[in-house]
Amino acid sequence: MSMETYLTDLFCSGVFIPAALMCCLPMRNQFRCGVKKVLMGTGLALCVSIPLLTLLDTAYSMKYNVLLAPVALVCLLAFHATLKTPFYQTLAVFVLVCAILSFNSNFANAFDAFRHPTATIEEKSLEAGVFQFALSVAFAATLSWPLAHYGSWLIDHFRIRRVWNISTAVSVVFLAFNVLTVPKQYETLHVNNMGKVFFTVVPLMLILLFLLCWVFYSIVRGMVDMAEVQERNRILEMEESQYRKLQAYMKESAAFRHDFRHVIGTLDELLSAGDAENAAKYLKEYIVSMPKNETTIYCNHPALNATLNYYAESARPSRVRLRIAVELPEKLPISDVEVCSIVGNLFDNAINACREIPEAERWIDMTISCPNAVRFGIVASNSFSGKVKTDGDRYLSMRPGGSGIGLTSVTSIAERYNGTATFRHEGNVFFSGVIIPMRRE
Repeated sequence: MSMETYLTDLFCSGVFIPAALMCCLPMRNQFRCGVKKVLMGTGLALCVSIPLLTLLDTAYSMKYNVLLAPVALVCLLAFHATLKTPFYQTLAVFVLVCAILSFNSNFANAFDAFRHPTATIEEKSLEAGVFQFALSVAFAATLSWPLAHYGSWLIDHFRIRRVWNISTAVSVVFLAFNVLTVPKQYETLHVNNMGKVFFTVVPLMLILLFLLCWVFYSIVRGMVDMAEVQERNRILEMEESQYRKLQAYMKESAAFRHDFRHVIGTLDELLSAGDAENAAKYLKEYIVSMPKNETTIYCNHPALNATLNYYAESARPSRVRLRIAVELPEKLPISDVEVCSIVGNLFDNAINACREIPEAERWIDMTISCPNAVRFGIVASNSFSGKVKTDGDRYLSMRPGGSGIGLTSVTSIAERYNGTATFRHEGNVFFSGVIIPMRRE
C-alpha cells in the first residue's frame, strides 16, 4: 500500500461529505432533532469513517468502488432515521444526489484519461481524486441555495408517493448511465472521436438532468398552487353560501318585524273578545312560521365558521350527530386557508366513514382550541366500520381509487409549522389530532 494510493482513495471517498450536505439541504425542515446537531453528527461520523474505510479499501487492494454500494446503503438508512419524511422522499433525494455526483466521477475519469492515456480505472491518479473531490465541493456550493430553497419546498409541500417514485426512477436512469459509461481502459477515449463524444454526451446528460429537475419543480409548484386556489375558491363559496343564508334570514326577519304590530293587534282583538283558544292557536302558527337562522356562529373567524357550517349541513342528510366545540384567539399560527383545509379534510373523511355504518351509530366529535395560548390544536374522533387500509403507518382511503391524500395534506401542513398530525383507531372509533405551536410575537 502506497501513500499516493491511499490519498487518491481518500479524496474519492471524501465525496461523501458534499453528498451529505446536498442530501441534508432539502430536508432542513424535516429533521427529528436540530439541523446543527445532525450536521455536526454527520460531519463527525464521516470524518472518522472515511479514513478508516479508505484504509480498509487500500490495504486489501479491493476492486474499484467495491465498498461503495454497501456503504451507500448504510448511509441511506442512517439518513432516513434522522428524518420525519416518508422513505420514498428520502430515497428520491438520496438517489438524485448520487446521480448528480456520479457525473463528477466520470468527469474525473476523463480528466485522468487525458493525463494518463495508457492507465486504467484501477490506476486512478491522485490528481484525478483531488479533481473529483474539488468538483463535488463546487457542485455542492453551487447547488446549495436551489436545494435549500426549491428542494425543501418540494419536500414540505408535496407528498404523492407515485410521483416521487417516478422521480427516483428517472434519477436511477442517469446514475446507471454514468456507471455504464465509465471508461475502464482510458485509451478508449483516445480512439477515433470517442473523447469528443464522451465530452459532448456526458455534459448534455447532466444538463438534461437539471432541466428535468426544474420541470419537476415547476409542474409540482403549479399543481400545489392550483390546489391552493381551488381551496380558497371553495372557502369563498362556503362563505358566500352562509352570507346568502344570513341575508335571507335578515330579510325575512325584517318582514316579520314589519308585520309584528298587525300580529299584536290581532291577538289583542281575540283576547279582548275572550277567544283565548284561537289566540293561542294563532300565536302558535305565527311562531312556527317565524324564520329560522340556519347559520351557527362557532367562532369569530368567518372562513372557519363558514367551513364548519358547510360540513354540518353536509352531515345532516346522512343523519350524522355532530358535536363541534371551538374556542380560538384572534390570531392563529397558520392561515385561514390552511385551517379550513385541515378541518375540511378531517370532516370529509369522517362523514364518508360514517356513511358506511348504520344511522344510529353515526357521530363526529371535533374540538378546535388553543389551550393556554401555547399551541393550536384540532382533535377529532368519529365512528366508522372498523375496517382500515394502511401502507406502513399511513392510512389509505377505503374508497375505490382513494389514496389517503387528505390525511397526507393534513400532515404536510402541520409539519410545515413544526407541528404534528397523528391518526389512530381503536375498535370502531377513528382519532385525529393536529398540534401546531403558536407563534411568538
